[in-house]
Amino acid sequence: MKPTVHLLISALLCIPLYIFYGPWSLLFLAGGVLIDIDHYIFYVVKKKDFSIKRMYDYCIDSTYNHIFCIFHNIEFVTLLLIISVIIPLFSMLTAGVIIHLIIDLISVYYKGRLRKEIRAFSLIARTIK
Repeated sequence: MKPTVHLLISALLCIPLYIFYGPWSLLFLAGGVLIDIDHYIFYVVKKKDFSIKRMYDYCIDSTYNHIFCIFHNIEFVTLLLIISVIIPLFSMLTAGVIIHLIIDLISVYYKGRLRKEIRAFSLIARTIK
């Protein structure tokens, strides 16, 4: 999914949260957008290239099975949920990350690739494969 779509959806959902949580709701926005930094980290490590444009082109042409995203998995979400129990404001960040992953799953589903790529959303399943 394009970063602009994640930004737009996260920003729209952040507006009602702002009424209740004020500036802390921006953690939701951050979680919904900044999770994609793992695409850049993967690209830099794999290709030894720092170009954001080439990274974007590479990721658009790839599937989640070919890109190792350290933040796009159920284990990372579980860790965030545990931290959210200890530090309640972390729940905003966690909610943003979860919305981001749901949007990604919907996108993969509509592209007809859900069955092929679902293992990529779990580090354990990926390791077993």
